[in-house]
Formats: sequence, structure tokens, C-alpha cells
Amino acid sequence: MSDGVVLYADIWYPTNSSTGQRAQGKFPVLVEVTPYNPAARRAPDPVAYQRFLVSRGYIYVVGQARGSWGAGGVNCFLCDREKQDGVDFVYWASRLAESNGSVGLAGCSYMGLNQYFTAARLGPGSPVKAMVPTGAGGFLYRQAEFFGGMPNGTVRTLIAGWGALAGSASAAELGLQVGAELDTGGDRSFNRQWWQEREPAYVIEDVVRSGIPVLIRSSWYDEYYSSSSVETYSMLQNAAAGRDVWAPMRPGRQATPRYQLIMGPERHCAFANDPAVLAWFDFWLKGIGDGLSETATPVHLYEMGTDRWVDAPSRYPTVTDYKPLYLNSDGRLTKSKPRPAAGSDRIAWAAPQTGAVLQYTSDPLTHGVTLVGSPVATIYASSSNANLELIAELFDVAPDGTTARLTMGAMIGSMRTVDHTRSWFDANGDSIRPFQTYTQAVPVVPGKVTRYDIQFNARMFALKPGHRLRLVLTTQSDLNTCRDPGVSTCAFPNEPQLSTLENGVYDVQHNVVFDSRLNLPMLPSRSLQTGGGLPSLP
Repeated sequence: MSDGVVLYADIWYPTNSSTGQRAQGKFPVLVEVTPYNPAARRAPDPVAYQRFLVSRGYIYVVGQARGSWGAGGVNCFLCDREKQDGVDFVYWASRLAESNGSVGLAGCSYMGLNQYFTAARLGPGSPVKAMVPTGAGGFLYRQAEFFGGMPNGTVRTLIAGWGALAGSASAAELGLQVGAELDTGGDRSFNRQWWQEREPAYVIEDVVRSGIPVLIRSSWYDEYYSSSSVETYSMLQNAAAGRDVWAPMRPGRQATPRYQLIMGPERHCAFANDPAVLAWFDFWLKGIGDGLSETATPVHLYEMGTDRWVDAPSRYPTVTDYKPLYLNSDGRLTKSKPRPAAGSDRIAWAAPQTGAVLQYTSDPLTHGVTLVGSPVATIYASSSNANLELIAELFDVAPDGTTARLTMGAMIGSMRTVDHTRSWFDANGDSIRPFQTYTQAVPVVPGKVTRYDIQFNARMFALKPGHRLRLVLTTQSDLNTCRDPGVSTCAFPNEPQLSTLENGVYDVQHNVVFDSRLNLPMLPSRSLQTGGGLPSLP
């Protein structure tokens, strides 16, 4: 590396199918940098994602991040020095004897996040001609590592096991340091400098200035990055057009096909052999085909419930026509605002198995609808304590009473502060993407009705006629579904948060003064065109 530290890489080359020997000629190179165990990618051969691309004429380089599994240097989890290593790997790979000088950035999750930092530092005219960050979004704190301002299962598992995952003493020491701060409410339990330096959202304008086309390949069931993948697409398009990167995509706004989004039905990093990824690299690195490059619909979404792909205009799924449903008496979720001058439901801070559950159900939907984007629950509530915890889940209820959970969100009251300059609002002024700062804890005033905006993870789901929507509010994560400590949609409040939650009682308001509501990104059924812009497997 440029500071003298020695790292290493595994390199896979295309082979001649008739001889089994290394193919002759020059090839573009795909680069991935990982902190994870190299044994997993070597036995018995490359993972499917790598093998698929190598077999179609790419050299694939997997560089080992510093301070992991025998690589030199100190492990530092996406620190400044590691970001520069990505740049060094790119230039080294571009000069391999078999390289044609063109480089693409590839990889999922951690290996998707670091692509943004590499691209941001390269600047224009670099060897990198395209990138495909898969299973990775612009924000770590907001969804991947914390759940409504509370540590989730992911961050606790990741940090506690970072030494084992990255295979070094320096990684273990870092995990212990961050873990202690998570538990005690220290600096790294907040979304301050340490986390923000590791979030791609803050370098998006530099990525665009580098001139590297970006295909975001993510999925609705990626609980770590579904929402931030959507938001990162919006940021890229805004930066390309010279707009505020923190603003939503509005109808009629210009979009470029150099930045595209594919949201599928898979779990985190569960996709391989993806023809769209191949087409993207083939176009930008080999000049083959159109690589999705000529399209007026740069958003490609899998619609759950109808099991079809749709191609959408540039503003979806970041902004649609949101429609409110209001919490009302007798557990109803209604189109009309509540009329009583006073009305509320009481719930205690307790496990859901104890009965600490509130449910609000809509009337049957006369016509089918499609939800596309992130629902938001605006809940007015008072607490007997100096804090409050709410877990919100949205369900599809079939006529026979069976339910399917669509999405969920959470909120710790002390982390409710919203940055309105980075939040999104619909035409009625209602919140459709509350941007909580998460930088400090602000106590809840006991007994005072306070507003809490809860953003749900992004989804696209078609509901059939006759089905109903149900909002379920609880005050703790259900440990029956959170036994896997790596689940990101499970809240594990830290010690300072727990000390202010115990024995709390909340009154959720639904009246003419405090009209708690669910704001839904709702479209008429099948209003988006069936997808035709994604290539089939060559």
C-alpha cells in the first residue's frame, strides 16, 4: 500500500473452456476488498458471484483488508487509511499483466460499502469504469446497526464478534472498545463522527464527481440496507443534477441512467448469477450491449404479492402519493380523522407476550393497492417515564384472518429529535422520511404528549381487494423472534436507555388534537408498468 503496509489478494482468471488452462489475452478486472476469512472463498472454489463473472471474461481480485486474517497493518473498520487502501488496490489491479486497464468495483455488504469510499477518493479519469455495490446502502447507523436509535442484534453481534470475523487481535480490541461504548451509552452509541465517517451517504457528491456509473443492487428483504439503498439512489441522482443530495426525488425531476436501482425479493447478499450485474459491467468495461444505459425508467422493482418486476420512473420509490390512515377508537384504522376531544389507549413497557400490544385495523380494501417505499407512523404519546420505546409493525390481513408482516420500524423516545432540513414531506406536509439525528439523548418529559415519527423499512407489496392493513404497536422486541442475535429489526436498549424505560406506562393518543396516524406510500394496483428493462441470462 502507499504507506508501505503489505496486504495480499486472491486472483481468479478466466480459463479456456476446451483446455481448462488460463485464457490468453487481456481482460477487465473486478476488485473487491474484504475483512472476512479467505478460507471461505477458496474452498473448494470462488463463491457463485465471483465464479459467474470470471466465467464470462473478467479477472476477479479479492483484496484482504488491513489488519485482517494475516494482512499487514491494524484493523480499523472502514477507517480513513482503509479507504485509501481501496484506491491502492485499484491501481495495482489495473496494472496486472493480464489486465486491459479497465476496473470495476464489486462485492456485497461491507464489500459494497467500501466501493463508495474508493470511488469518492479516485476522482475523474481513474481506471474504474463502473461499480455495483450490492446489499449496501448509504447509512449504517439508521438501519444496519441501530433500530430507531437503539442497538440492534446486528451491531451487537458484529462488534462482539469482530475479532473472530476479521481474524486479528487488533479487530478484537476494536470490537471490545466499541462494544463497551454501546453498552454504557458512550460516544459510539450515538450517530456521531465515528459512524458518519463510515457512512457512504456523506461522500455521494464525491462519487458522482468521479464519473463512475453506479448500479445499486439490493432487495426489499435486506433488513440491513433496504431503506438506505433507496435513499442512496436518490442522493446519486440529486448530486448528478446539481440538486440538494438530502432532498427527495420529485415528479418531473431529471434523472440519468448512469445511476440505477434494482430492488429484488432476496435476503441480504443472497443473489448471485445476476444478468443485470453482468450487463452493467459488460457495457461500461467491455462496450458490449446497452447495459441498461438507455432507459427512462432507471428504477427496477420486484413487486411482492404479484411476483412481477416493474420498471419505474426516477422518483420511485423515494416519493409517491402518501395517504394517511388514522388511529381511532376500538382498534380501528380509518381514512377519517378521529373526532373525540379525548381518546387514547394505554400500554405498558413490557414484553409482547404479557399482552402489551395495541392493534389498529383498517376496513377491507375495496380495490387492490400497491405500497412502494417507507411507511411512516406519526404517534402522539405520553410516558410516565423520561423515555419511551415503541416497536411498530405493519401487517397484511387476508379475508380469512391470516396475517403477513410487511415491514416494521422502531423508536426510542430520547432519540426522537428530527433534522427537518434532511427530512422528506409529502404534499400535505406530513412526514414521509423523518431524519432523526441520533446524536444525543433528549429526555422525554413525563406526562407530556410528544410526537414520535417512526420510519418503517422500505418495501413494495401489492395488497389484494378485500385485504386489510393492521398496525401493531408493542413496547419491546419479541424475544421469540429475536433469538438470533444478528437480527437487525430487534431492539436491544443499552444500559442508560433501560434505566429510563423500566416500569414505564404510555398513553397513545387518537383524538381531534393529537391525531396519530399511519402515512402510507400507496398507489393504485398495477399502476406501474411491468418490467422489461432487465436483461435475461446470456
